[in-house]
Amino acid sequence: MKLGNIFALPVESKRVVLTDSPRKNFSFSENAGSFDCMNSDELIQAAKALPPAGRYPTDTVMGAVEIMRAKGYKFRAIHKFLLEKGMNVHPDANSFTSVMSRRLKRARIKAMEAG
Repeated sequence: MKLGNIFALPVESKRVVLTDSPRKNFSFSENAGSFDCMNSDELIQAAKALPPAGRYPTDTVMGAVEIMRAKGYKFRAIHKFLLEKGMNVHPDANSFTSVMSRRLKRARIKAMEAG
């Protein structure tokens, strides 16, 4: 079973070893609060305890993006501006552009449907 870039390989009944490839064992330090080997129930509990995957809250910057787009700014310039202002936006300009253009399009469609 593959978990992101880490593979969970069955070793004995109900026990798995995390590796970075299907063939090579990946060792974790117990001092750092990590593990070498755990049973499947422990693995499930560890997965449930993880925070959600890296998401960037777009609601906080949506108003600024709409205003800047209305003034003719490109998404790359908006991305650079928001990063300079210390906003929590995706570090990759292409990903930011893709997400924000979809969000703006959806907002326009909702506005048109509403009235």
